[in-house]
Amino acid sequence: MAENTLTFMFSDIQDSSRLWDEHEDCMRRALVVHNEILTGAVGNHRGTIVKDLGDGFMAVFDNAHDAIGAALVTQQRLATADWEEPVGPLRVRLGLHSGTAEARDGDYFGPEVNRTARLEASAHGGQVLVSEATRALAQQGLGEEVELRDLGYHTLRGLARPERVYQLVAPGLPDEFPPPRTVGGGRVSFPIFATSFVGRTGEMSRISDRLSDPDTRVITLLGPGGIGKTRLAVETANQMAPGFAGGTAFADLVRVADPDGIPLVIAQALGAHPEGSADVMDIVVSEISDPTLLVLDNFEHVIAGSPVVADLIARCPELTMLVTSRTPLRIRGETIHQMEPLSVVSGDAAVPPAVDLFVDRAAANGVQIDLDGPDRDAVYSICRRLDGLPLAIELVAARVRLLNVVELDRRLGESLSVLGSGAADLPERQQTIQSTIDWSIDTLTPDQRTLFNRLSVFPAGATLAQVEHVAAVGLEGDALDLLSALVDHSLVTVAIDLPGDTRFRQLTVLRDYAAEHLQEADEVDLTMSRLVDHYSDTGAALGEALDGGGSAFDGLETDYPNLSIALEWSLSAGRAQEMARVAFAIWPVWFNGDRFREAAGWVERARQAASSAELDWLSGFLGFQTGDFESASVHLHRALSAFEAAGDTGGVALSRVFAGGMVPDPAEGKTMLNEALVYFEEHDRHIARFVGMLFLSVREAEVGGFERALALRLELLGDPTLMSIDILTAWAHWNIAVTLLALERTAEAADHGTLTLKTMSEMRYQEGIASVGEVLAVVETRRGRPEKSVLIHGGCAAVWDRLGIVPWFEILPLIEEAMAAAREQLGDAEYERLLTEGRSLSIDGLVELMESV
Repeated sequence: MAENTLTFMFSDIQDSSRLWDEHEDCMRRALVVHNEILTGAVGNHRGTIVKDLGDGFMAVFDNAHDAIGAALVTQQRLATADWEEPVGPLRVRLGLHSGTAEARDGDYFGPEVNRTARLEASAHGGQVLVSEATRALAQQGLGEEVELRDLGYHTLRGLARPERVYQLVAPGLPDEFPPPRTVGGGRVSFPIFATSFVGRTGEMSRISDRLSDPDTRVITLLGPGGIGKTRLAVETANQMAPGFAGGTAFADLVRVADPDGIPLVIAQALGAHPEGSADVMDIVVSEISDPTLLVLDNFEHVIAGSPVVADLIARCPELTMLVTSRTPLRIRGETIHQMEPLSVVSGDAAVPPAVDLFVDRAAANGVQIDLDGPDRDAVYSICRRLDGLPLAIELVAARVRLLNVVELDRRLGESLSVLGSGAADLPERQQTIQSTIDWSIDTLTPDQRTLFNRLSVFPAGATLAQVEHVAAVGLEGDALDLLSALVDHSLVTVAIDLPGDTRFRQLTVLRDYAAEHLQEADEVDLTMSRLVDHYSDTGAALGEALDGGGSAFDGLETDYPNLSIALEWSLSAGRAQEMARVAFAIWPVWFNGDRFREAAGWVERARQAASSAELDWLSGFLGFQTGDFESASVHLHRALSAFEAAGDTGGVALSRVFAGGMVPDPAEGKTMLNEALVYFEEHDRHIARFVGMLFLSVREAEVGGFERALALRLELLGDPTLMSIDILTAWAHWNIAVTLLALERTAEAADHGTLTLKTMSEMRYQEGIASVGEVLAVVETRRGRPEKSVLIHGGCAAVWDRLGIVPWFEILPLIEEAMAAAREQLGDAEYERLLTEGRSLSIDGLVELMESV
């Protein structure tokens, strides 16, 4: 034997998925017997088990004779073993091939290993298939009763070069089998992909399980262009091939001009070549006598041919079909598998599938991405910008040869043109995102295209009401019918798992494409004007619903990106005053300090173009968040006067709340606050009451009434409406913690702080995380752990700087006292070092540190 040449053996149990599903306990016992036979045969023939594949093994031998001997003994013992009904006897496929491979970490890699696996997958249960390479090494000395029967040349699944295949024949082994499950008989070969299959192995397994169900006849892989439907279908079919005695076939319908041509393409895929006047469908039916899996690719542009599929299913009980399409076939027996973009969230995997694909394709272009280094954030950002769309990721990854990932990320935020072109051997329609989408919208009506373009003004997706009021105005037909067509064409997805009403969304690359066409149609201003009209018409009602607590709060959080672009557009369109009324009506949204810079920037620019009580109130409210109480008070009193003059009692009450929290005289402040609270209670304004109660408790604390302040804050936890909103519950616990610190009840304060941290960290709410961090920093100083206290405080300080706001004024003296004590214990140099180290913490690092308190 040539040096370094090894013989590999792969094994697998035929029909194991069904056996596990139907007879799990029995199968578990049978697998013990199976494993003992396989491992014993390999070990007794000087082989090594490389890895356990679950229902089979990969083994390696230095000698081809030993490999054949192990395979022979395995099948003989499996045939005579004492099996438990109804599982046994187990029928095992074996494949043997010889060649060289790279050894790494106890495993072997390379094309010869892959060829062995493909050979095993081509065998039937009880059969041993041997390659030409192994036959050449083992032919001499096989023994009189052992034969390698020549089965001819076969193209193994996924491999371009035909392989001469032999069957091991010997006493005690079954002798007659159907032809190997390979690509042959003149059938159209499955596409061969030059890149690795990344990100959808779990999805492939779920589809395979469905295909294994005898009641499943048609599965349609549904999704937009570029999502990877063809690749998933081919990989699934290749994996499932051993389970179909009649083989698998691939029919690409992209070249079919009309539905009448579908039967002919299917016939050719099956290896038949109809001639003369013969009925093509009859020929197709005659070709399918054993269980067969047929892949129909690109069905969407001949969707009127769906009855052909229905007819085939009715006439061919042994036929199963896997269809790729952007539109459902809408036939009886169809199972829809909606393909989603690759996830950008890790989940159970160490690396999210979308990121894994980007890294893999970048490596194929000669660039190694280090996800533990400075490229990580940019790669994740790129994948998020592309919504995990595989084709878009592959196109961008090809550009890493020209630009580093940080530059690519920045340019992606500016234009789709950075996506560029894909590999030259891709179909033309898949070489750029633009051509892929062009292909997708070819069959839309003018009104459907217009709606598709107008939906681009909704980055958060649109509710049906928003579609009706903004995007579908002036179009013929019902808005829901138009939307249904876009959903059927996989150009819009339906999101029912988000807070609030159902949303109709576009993938980012689709939305950017639609936005370009909206601009070309000169409809941007018209559509944006309608969006502002929508918020102007609904803002007051939304504000009342929002301040009443409940689901409106979560729904508006979902809708915030749409609101944000409406606010921005209103500045250039001279409609800032209208949106200021909306912004005032939904004021609780701006209590989120993470949005402070955006809100403050908008108010500042709006005040240059307009003036109103609402803008004064917003200026005062935002000034309060920066700690500029003097300026905030001026704006709030100005707003109060304007609201009083206009008879706006709601505006008056809100102005009194914040002004009452800042007037120098606590007694005057309490009077203003109590007047406002009466209004809020009468009008069920729960969030406003929450804020009013907090300010009232502050004023109580100012005059030494800490116990009264604590009682008011604990009272908030008893309001079921308020406590139905997670973020308000968290803030209630935080305010209680601050009061408990003032009362020197440190352990209780820490408990409430921990409750707050859980919610804030789950929401990745930076202001909330920093706020609870300051509480825990005080706790740690008091517990004699100044080092951790200063680290946490440093991390919080960096957050405040990043957001442009300051901590809640009530905790400031407690922080100052704690940090002064920590500095005294540590010394100036060590204090400053720890403070600097804390400032360098990421938000995740800060949370991790806080969780250890």
